[in-house]
Amino acid sequence: MNRRLFWKLCLGVALGSVALFWVIARLSGQAEEQMSFIDAEHQRTLREYGAQAEALYRAGDEKALQQWLQRLQQQEQTWAAIIDPQLRALAGSELSERFMREFSLGRDPSWKIHLYFQENPIMDVPFADGQLRFLIQLPQRMRPGHYWYPARLLLELVLPLVLLVCG
Repeated sequence: MNRRLFWKLCLGVALGSVALFWVIARLSGQAEEQMSFIDAEHQRTLREYGAQAEALYRAGDEKALQQWLQRLQQQEQTWAAIIDPQLRALAGSELSERFMREFSLGRDPSWKIHLYFQENPIMDVPFADGQLRFLIQLPQRMRPGHYWYPARLLLELVLPLVLLVCG
């Protein structure tokens, strides 16, 4: 075999390998991105929980609100609370208006969830007044990414092996 053909084959294999790994990384990233969002139905459910908590709070019946929170926590097997953040700056410092306006103890239900973390995140549903908040640790049944691990194995292990054997 002459050298020119050898180098063409080496270049083809090298470029093909780089292209394959680029495509796999791209597909894997897109799959992870799409699997990281809470299902729209579950997002609605979380917001409905927030609306129910707000309605009970506005009605002024603290006992009914407490019972509802306990039932919700048992039903979803998770933690939930209604909070009024009393932020205080210490040592003569001041909190900016922007910080007070944008402060959050959890994440919005429409945000992505990190699939690598074992613990479910705290979801934050603000009341209409913007001060009080309904917080709930994302129930396990609502956690996205159930198929991420098998999909990742398929894309990063099985696909390259199949292409290697068949190619």
